[in-house]
Amino acid sequence: MAELLQRWLGRALMATALAVVAGLAFGLAAPQPSDAQASGAPGYRQVSAGDLHTCAVLETGAVACSGWNADGQTSAPPGRYRQVSAGVDHTCALSEMGAVVCWGSNSDGQSDIPAGRYRQVSAGRRHTCALTEAGEAVCWGSNGNGRTDAPAGRYRQVSAGGGHTCALTEAGEAVCWGYNGNGRTNVPTGRYPHSAVGRYRQVSVGSDHTCALTDAGAVICWGFAPFGALNVPTGRYRQVSAGGDHTCALTDAGAVVCWGSNSYAQADAPEERIAGKEPMADPPRLTIGERHADGYFPVSFGGATFGQLKASGLAL
Repeated sequence: MAELLQRWLGRALMATALAVVAGLAFGLAAPQPSDAQASGAPGYRQVSAGDLHTCAVLETGAVACSGWNADGQTSAPPGRYRQVSAGVDHTCALSEMGAVVCWGSNSDGQSDIPAGRYRQVSAGRRHTCALTEAGEAVCWGSNGNGRTDAPAGRYRQVSAGGGHTCALTEAGEAVCWGYNGNGRTNVPTGRYPHSAVGRYRQVSVGSDHTCALTDAGAVICWGFAPFGALNVPTGRYRQVSAGGDHTCALTDAGAVVCWGSNSYAQADAPEERIAGKEPMADPPRLTIGERHADGYFPVSFGGATFGQLKASGLAL
């Protein structure tokens, strides 16, 4: 019961993830982007928020973290990185040389990285997954319900969640494995609008549900979501992020739309349009740290919020 309460509070507290990025939450002294710019300090390239902590890759390539540090999940080792992924009790980052580095809890081996060179990493609850340079999915850590048993194949993105994992093949098919309670790994194919061929360009795994973006710009969600996180509003989107009990997405017009649990205002998206003013004819796939043409980097707040990071270092 105590553990369940802690996880619930963790999801709720992540509603303040934007404030964490600005150094306002948990009483920490993380630099505010505006202050960093005023002082000449570097801005941010990419941000990832986990359960109770947040990490960012600075323009210098260093990783800075803030938040709960009971297991050392915010104690980033020195180095130059191009992507970071904050999980629950651990954090992993991809170095500029293609090596994965993890720190924090290693209770289930989630920080024991297999040797190799990688191009993306995703830290889940008690397991971690990464894509090798050849596009193979490799997972380690807790293997409850087979969450680290990645199917053979070549992938372009992988996303590790609570008890399950999903990845996109090079052909755009979504493949999921691990715990399948309430259909968490049952990828829809042809049962929803705009998904007749089952082709996707991005997938995001939350705690208990999964959402994916189709080639047509539709968002489809499945799994366990008692507070409406699967009830996607009609529209065209270019990015989606599944959190704890809610989901957020970025529309073609640059608006953030959120749905699901709003107990701590985690679904109250800002009204400002944060990415371009006009719909994009060919919205880019989500690649961690990839800059949009209009000067924004995608930001995924896995615990409870969602946003983007402007190239100048302004978090929205």
